[in-house]
Amino acid sequence: MSAPLLKEILTAVVETVTDDTPIQKVLAIMEQSQISCIVATDQQNRPLGIFTEQDAIRLMADEHPIKDLCMGEVMSSPPLTAGEEVDFLDAYRLMTRKSYRHLLVIDKAGCLIGLVSEADFLHHMGMEYLVELKTVDSIMSRQVVTLEPSAPLVKAVSLMAQHHISCIVICKEQYPLGILTERDIVHLAQTMDQNGKVTVEKVMRTPVISCHPDLPMQEAARIMEKQCIRRVAVTDGDGKLAGLITRHDLVKALQGRYVEYLHETLARTNRDLVKTRSNLKEAQQKVFLLSLIEQIDDAIYIIESKSGRILEINDRACSMLNYSRDELCSMMVWEISTGISNAEKWKVIQDRLKAEGSLTLRTTHRKRDGTLVPIEVNAKHLRHEMTDYSLAVARDITERDKLMTRQRLYATLFENTREGVMVTDKEGILCMVNRAFTELTGYSESEVLGITPSILQSGKHDHHFYSKLWDSLTTTGHWQGEIWNRRKNGEIFPELLSISSVHGDQGDLRFYVGVFSDISQLKQTEAKLEYLAHHDPLTHLANRRLLMSQLEYGLKTAGRNHEMMALLVLDLDRFKDINDSYGHLIGDHLLQLVAQRLSKRLRESDLVTRLGGDEFAILMQGLLNPGDAAILASEIIQAFNEPWQLPEGLELQVGTSIGISLYPDHGDSPETLLQHADTALYKAKNEGRGRFCYFSEELTLAAHLRIEIHNNLRHALAEEKLSVFYQPQLDFHSGRIIGAEALLRWHTPDHGHIPPSQFIPVAEETGLINQIGDWVLHEACTQGKAWLEDGFPPLSLAVNLSVHQLRQGDLVEKITRILKETGYPAGQLSLEVTESALMERETEAGSILYQLRERGLHLSIDDFGTGYSSLAYLQRLPLDELKIDKSFVDEIPYKKDDMEITTTIISMAKNLGLSVLAEGVETIEQHRFLQRQDCDFFQGYLFSPAVSASEFKHLLEREPDDPASTVNRRWNPL
Repeated sequence: MSAPLLKEILTAVVETVTDDTPIQKVLAIMEQSQISCIVATDQQNRPLGIFTEQDAIRLMADEHPIKDLCMGEVMSSPPLTAGEEVDFLDAYRLMTRKSYRHLLVIDKAGCLIGLVSEADFLHHMGMEYLVELKTVDSIMSRQVVTLEPSAPLVKAVSLMAQHHISCIVICKEQYPLGILTERDIVHLAQTMDQNGKVTVEKVMRTPVISCHPDLPMQEAARIMEKQCIRRVAVTDGDGKLAGLITRHDLVKALQGRYVEYLHETLARTNRDLVKTRSNLKEAQQKVFLLSLIEQIDDAIYIIESKSGRILEINDRACSMLNYSRDELCSMMVWEISTGISNAEKWKVIQDRLKAEGSLTLRTTHRKRDGTLVPIEVNAKHLRHEMTDYSLAVARDITERDKLMTRQRLYATLFENTREGVMVTDKEGILCMVNRAFTELTGYSESEVLGITPSILQSGKHDHHFYSKLWDSLTTTGHWQGEIWNRRKNGEIFPELLSISSVHGDQGDLRFYVGVFSDISQLKQTEAKLEYLAHHDPLTHLANRRLLMSQLEYGLKTAGRNHEMMALLVLDLDRFKDINDSYGHLIGDHLLQLVAQRLSKRLRESDLVTRLGGDEFAILMQGLLNPGDAAILASEIIQAFNEPWQLPEGLELQVGTSIGISLYPDHGDSPETLLQHADTALYKAKNEGRGRFCYFSEELTLAAHLRIEIHNNLRHALAEEKLSVFYQPQLDFHSGRIIGAEALLRWHTPDHGHIPPSQFIPVAEETGLINQIGDWVLHEACTQGKAWLEDGFPPLSLAVNLSVHQLRQGDLVEKITRILKETGYPAGQLSLEVTESALMERETEAGSILYQLRERGLHLSIDDFGTGYSSLAYLQRLPLDELKIDKSFVDEIPYKKDDMEITTTIISMAKNLGLSVLAEGVETIEQHRFLQRQDCDFFQGYLFSPAVSASEFKHLLEREPDDPASTVNRRWNPL
């Protein structure tokens, strides 16, 4: 329990004057207000001095005329002051040491905020249940200054000033007749009526309030409070003066007893805490608990056992639950403890506590804001004056719970490693160790007791290290850190050591406690984590983080030394197909072989990195010539062209493409160099794979353009700003429109018409092509159904499928759903797949095409002859049509080779039972040649470019009405 602060007991209303106030006015105020002092303050309300009743006595004793005196000439200056945060026991000791009866309370700025007198101390220390029933006789003053009634007033004033006393008792033959006090002197000082003819009998106050010596001092205090007096005469059985008891005597007695009470409460609490924990742990654990208990402030509650009402608490209880002292002392136990739901539950616990004497419980306490605090309560049953009380010591165990959780985690991480404990006396001699100590060090208990822990020193730390350790332990009582020690077998190991000093009740040093754990495994784990943080776990190459760190360091070094650097970024060609075809285990093994082959080709100063997936990077530092990077890139490409021997005799042919960026030519930051190398890699792959490219500004602009196109294209798709145009497809023999190819078009207000050659590759690269392809397919089927409903003859609509759409697992289901939603006949829909898409994913494409063919769709191979044409897949796949690429038609009839290739393609298709459609027919010569070669259909600018749906409808309307036109259909729907 802590003492109240001055701000809690001060009297806030203080009479103040300026230092130039006439003393006559000061005396008049004191008499009128019945106060014992007045304070002089400056304009900022800072105290300058104080004028008390004792000063009035001194003024009269010195026979100073007061007419021309002012406050500043007679006040006591400087006054005795103290801050508002000082507790009132310290303040009382200060007043007693200085022999002052008034203490001015000031704030941090030095301004007056109140006053404390003995009356305030008496009021705040007057807790009767804390004070034994002492009598007036034990504390009264027996040396009392007395005068006969005929004694002159001058003599009385002189005695009061000389002895610094507050009153004189007027007696006749030891019987008290009246009393002369300081307050009487204040009244007399206004007139200075103290000539020798005035006797004390004329000015004394009567009657004298008296009491018997056997009267309890509490009763004496009540008499003073009731009569508004500061002193009581003590008379014996005959009525003669035996002594005097003053308010000052009461305060002094109460203050001493109050301090005794606090010491007794704290001592009793410490005894109870030690006793309740004595059976919890073994001898070495007692030392830890003693240290912990002495360093932790616990909440203390004194509770009336019968009612469950909280009677007294300490400051820790207030701060723990965010309640004020008054609020807590008006509450019942079950209002804060969730483990006690009501009075009946409290009675059960009290019965158990009374029977056992003490209890240790775990519960939660409810804070003012409703949050719960985990608490451990140690309760003790007390009985005082026929009343039962409970002394509860509550400890917030939030941090302990967290610590226990952390300890459990550490135990799991470090394979349940136990901590070693050693206890030494204050001289550093080992007097206790635990079993973990012997297991960790190899020394038995008998080998180390009676010697110092220096037996464990490894020799790796110098004198300065141990000097700093002892400095910290001596100054703060604690040291914690990592240290290397030696086991009995000579092995040196790292440990985490924490040393604390343990003090006794009197503050004397008793023990040193050291707790340590072997952190060898932790050190190994840290090293492993450090390695994993900067290396790829599959290939054991450096990872992106280490690359960026080395790039940043290398750029600084190269800048200082004016050197060149190169960053090479490469990936494997068609690595995804290997994963899909052979599984990820084969793919991972291939990546490991790639890492090994790369590492063998590099200099010691070069750094090879796996960026992720099948993408790698190489950092070359200290280049003398930019061409060195090209030489290395060529060697890597050549090395990758060699077959890769994989488990189970599997042999793969996997190439690579490489992008190169240079410092300082292509950037001066890690991010820029990596971005530019990626851009160069993109260019190398576009140029045919199996090659390398340097970065250039044109590539950067192209990359920015791709980003802009992607963002705009995504918005255009979401906002339905794309459109589908239709290019008519005609029969060579009849010249009639038998179908159309659906072609995506994009027109923007800012950039006008954007050709598909710009935005389709971006859509494929970003994966947006899947959404676009679905939209085009749905749009074409919807439009085809509308033309049928308008009464036009059945047409075949051709829609392109990209290789990305072939990779979708639900492509067949998605096309089936679109046909069902739009109502367009499956037999009138033609799906065009490029030759390169079939070659890239031949197995998957074949399965998908067969499923589509079973559903009645027409299948066509587009751009035939531009890739690695193979008759094998033409025979294996369920194709209906072959389209001759525009590049072969453009030079007819001027280029003989193209004419021969075209003739061969038509002949081959006819032999395989496929119809043939020629793209890009723009001249009559091209038309005639293809017609002579028996080509079936054509499309191109000779008849019409791709047009909007409404324009295409006009073309259909201009078609001649020929009932026999149905024989010229492209194919018959199933």
